[in-house]
Amino acid sequence: MKIKFSIKIILSLIILTFFLPFFVISCDEQELSVSGFETAFGKSINNLRIQDGNPATLVLIIPNIIILIILLYKIKKEPGSSVIFKYALIFTPIFNISAAFTTRTIVRRMFDSRLAGYIRIGLEPGLVNMRLGYGIILYILLNIALLALACVNFFADRKREIKTGDSQTPQI
Repeated sequence: MKIKFSIKIILSLIILTFFLPFFVISCDEQELSVSGFETAFGKSINNLRIQDGNPATLVLIIPNIIILIILLYKIKKEPGSSVIFKYALIFTPIFNISAAFTTRTIVRRMFDSRLAGYIRIGLEPGLVNMRLGYGIILYILLNIALLALACVNFFADRKREIKTGDSQTPQI
């Protein structure tokens, strides 16, 4: 039971990291941080739109919200649903980590292509750079912790099922 509570806490923290800085763009001595939310919906400073949003970034948070809702409301179990949920709980952090690296690559390419336009008009190369913010690093680390807990939960349940003979998966 403690593992499932820990999973709920980690899922909640993963959702919160979406609002922390994912990317930090710096130019000379000025820095601009962009959260996952701002990556999805855009960012404005002083009513000036500096970044358009890309709703595809929501892929980083939607699976976590769905699993957290399922855990919080304990949706009625149907035969085989707990097995599907156990696998989903294991594959979600794997998907999240790969989606985070994909998002980083896409944002980096968008940044580089936009920066190339400014370099053509006289901006010095190397003056502006982009790095990962602590939000996306926490996101990846929390997903690794979620994967570890999901595996412990999966194998603990599997061991209990084997002892009681109450396995929901077909025996081969």
